[in-house]
Amino acid sequence: TAKTPAPKRPQVGILTALRKRCYHRFDPVIGLEGLAIPNIVPQLGVILVSLALFAWFTSAEIAILSANRVRLRHLAEQGHRAADTVQRILAQRDRFFATVVLLQNLLVILASSLAAEVGILLWGSQGVLVATAAMTIVVVMFGEFIPKSLAAASEAIRTFQDFSRGG
Repeated sequence: TAKTPAPKRPQVGILTALRKRCYHRFDPVIGLEGLAIPNIVPQLGVILVSLALFAWFTSAEIAILSANRVRLRHLAEQGHRAADTVQRILAQRDRFFATVVLLQNLLVILASSLAAEVGILLWGSQGVLVATAAMTIVVVMFGEFIPKSLAAASEAIRTFQDFSRGG
């Protein structure tokens, strides 16, 4: 009886085997019909959450700064907890602003670092420039300008409504 020879396994180097094994378990690349696209979904999610929190802190800062002190005092005397909280925040203005600035910087640095990583994954070394330009525009527009404008406009509308009611 003749033995059939066992099929030969292709010779694979140790690094190739390890790479295949790692990619199988922790695949950093999504394959779409032959295209190798880096998996950037987690980074994009953290970037969006960081920018949303940054915008929220920016609008909260402006809303508290532009709050009508007389109206706050009146509401606090009537028992409104939010007005009382804002008055306590304004009494410790330095601590509030230090906390807000620290958190805003942390969030912008986190988002910018992840954007640089995404840029490198997508465009190589030029991705850092693309990410820097994109994050500058996004942070200024959606993290500074728009939230501050909306918060200030909201307070202006409330003040106008107070005056139009005669109080």
